[in-house]
Amino acid sequence: SRTNVKAFVEGALSLAGRLGNEGGRPFRVRIKHKRALGPLHDKEYGEWIERLESENRLERVTSDENLFSLIAGSDLVVVIPYSSPAYIADYLGVPSIFYDASGQLMPTFERGSRIGFASSVDEMCEQAAAMLTKREVGATSGIEKAYGGDS
Repeated sequence: SRTNVKAFVEGALSLAGRLGNEGGRPFRVRIKHKRALGPLHDKEYGEWIERLESENRLERVTSDENLFSLIAGSDLVVVIPYSSPAYIADYLGVPSIFYDASGQLMPTFERGSRIGFASSVDEMCEQAAAMLTKREVGATSGIEKAYGGDS
């Protein structure tokens, strides 16, 4: 529903703001829709996304952008529960979080070493901070950071 998708985007924006405030560096939010927004999509949602982009709160990438490259250049990937980009991120060594903005889903998914599940913004922030700290420590020692990025 529009409500859930908007809550998901708002959660991602909140996460980026909180991580930026706590970590002392900005985090960009980039959103990739599976298909280009068009007349078959919810008009209000499309206008809302355009407004967020015009306010520089997020960056919309085209639906045909290479997903592997986008993920490889990211520090963290936040996805709607059970979507495949989390598994791509895990494969590429990038931490990801399934974010259930509704707070109603059970965390039943194929586990990966860098995949979390959060049902609230607070929970997502805690997991993201821990994942990013672990990734930075690994990068410093040359252990874990296979792909860099300044998302």
